[in-house]
Amino acid sequence: MEIAAVGHFFILAGSQKALEPYLETKVTLIVDSVEEFKKWFVDGGSEIIRDIQEVPTGKNITMKHPDGSIIEYVRFFK
Repeated sequence: MEIAAVGHFFILAGSQKALEPYLETKVTLIVDSVEEFKKWFVDGGSEIIRDIQEVPTGKNITMKHPDGSIIEYVRFFK
């Protein structure tokens, strides 16, 4: 899988198998703190799909929001 950062968005490329866990994710956004976003969204009724974890780009969390959208938030370490 390949990842490109463009502004506050990530673009993923790779085989169908490599991308499978991310196909339902509508967008990946770069944020200052995944911990703060987690608290704010959980308090607002969002569901944790994949909890905070260390990834090659830094830390991430994937949330399902009350409207059904699935969004990944990444704290990007350059």
